[in-house]
Amino acid sequence: QEFVLERSMPTPEHSSQSPNLSSRRSVDALSIEPGQSDEPLMEAPTPTSLMGHRPSFVEQDEQRRLWHTFTRNEAIGKWPPDIFGQSDVKIANDGGIGDVHKLLYPMQYISALSLAVFCVGNVTALFYTDLSALGVKMAVIAQGAAGPEQKQQVLFTHMVLAHILGKELMPLVEQHVTLSLPLLELALTSILLLRILRFALCAIFAGTFFNVRSYEFKRWWFTVTLFWDFIPQLASFSAMRMLYHVTPSVFMAEAYVGSYLLYNRVTYAESWKDRLCAFFPMLWFIISRTVAFMIGFDAFLVKLSMSQDNWTGALYLLFQTLNVVNIHWFVRERLFIFMFAGEEGNLEDKEAARIEVFNCLLARQIYRDHGWFKGTIIMLAFDDYDFQMLALDPAKEEGTTD
Repeated sequence: QEFVLERSMPTPEHSSQSPNLSSRRSVDALSIEPGQSDEPLMEAPTPTSLMGHRPSFVEQDEQRRLWHTFTRNEAIGKWPPDIFGQSDVKIANDGGIGDVHKLLYPMQYISALSLAVFCVGNVTALFYTDLSALGVKMAVIAQGAAGPEQKQQVLFTHMVLAHILGKELMPLVEQHVTLSLPLLELALTSILLLRILRFALCAIFAGTFFNVRSYEFKRWWFTVTLFWDFIPQLASFSAMRMLYHVTPSVFMAEAYVGSYLLYNRVTYAESWKDRLCAFFPMLWFIISRTVAFMIGFDAFLVKLSMSQDNWTGALYLLFQTLNVVNIHWFVRERLFIFMFAGEEGNLEDKEAARIEVFNCLLARQIYRDHGWFKGTIIMLAFDDYDFQMLALDPAKEEGTTD
């Protein structure tokens, strides 16, 4: 409406041949065709928005208003546009630690309960399916009976071992390789459960396990890692989760970060020994991703064959497949890189340390403000929406004017 009134009402500025008049006329000629109405409502169909829905009339009006504002400013020399200046929020200098009291709301209880149910259900299903598969395969190996269970599966590991050992020795290890996959998944799940127990004990008894100077930071570091790394893993853990690390988007992002750190460490190394040690993380990255692909792919093939005649097994396979890529991890990592890594998006050692300290301070403040029970609910349910609520503040404080 302001734009329409500005174009329709004569002003002294229009009577003089000023550059602003010609600029405005050029903008008007570009933005409104002859015979077109000056109504701010868009009559032409518009494409769907980024969220996948058709824009409402209010959204279409706002689109047109912003477009005319920015193109008019460009014509009079105000460029580049102040995109984020149109927003009513700003980044909180304290990272949102002062707004921790806002984190407890009814949906947090539902999210925390859902996570606990998924953890118990997933662990129970893992042990049941793997122990059942081990019982069948061990009976087949012990009896040596021919049957559908005796038929060998096609696994990626079999192909690799066939090239290494040869076709003569391959029959001796083929059954044992198939047997090792359920054992490996059980072992990985047990290790994760033991790590959860260890981190919980270290967080509770940090004053006993660590020295006086470091125990406070250690307590909250173990707490953050327990609630935001290990417990979410347990809710959808399987050997197929190894494929997360070779997902193209995740693999390329981690490879870029590893290459950048390698370059920095080699550049600033003070001795040949430091330069040599700088290559070890990249070497581990290559080896670990290769092994992760082999284990994850073979686990998928084994579970696929087990679920062919069992609809519950097929449903569980679908659940594990959908959870291979942990969106929560990926989004949280991208948020931290956006907030702490600067313009280039390269997360250096000092910036990574700042992220760890911020997480520990945030966890400590959560338990200080809400106590152990409600604080645990918030830690279990904390997600990227909560982080956004903390990290952003209103641009104008209440009670202030321009």
